[in-house]
Amino acid sequence: MQGSNEILEKNMVITIEPGIYIEGVGEYRHFIAIRVTKDGYEVLTIFPTDLVDMPPLLG
Repeated sequence: MQGSNEILEKNMVITIEPGIYIEGVGEYRHFIAIRVTKDGYEVLTIFPTDLVDMPPLLG
């Protein structure tokens, strides 16, 4: 998180939760969970992560 001094270590699990907010329409949030590994990270989320594969916004 911006401003955090936390150091990521092997086997920590963190989430990335970006959101889109459109006034008068609503919001869309996407959740990605990852595990920190020795060489990088492992994505734990089993839901689509590409915009093409995500369900459309309801309008």
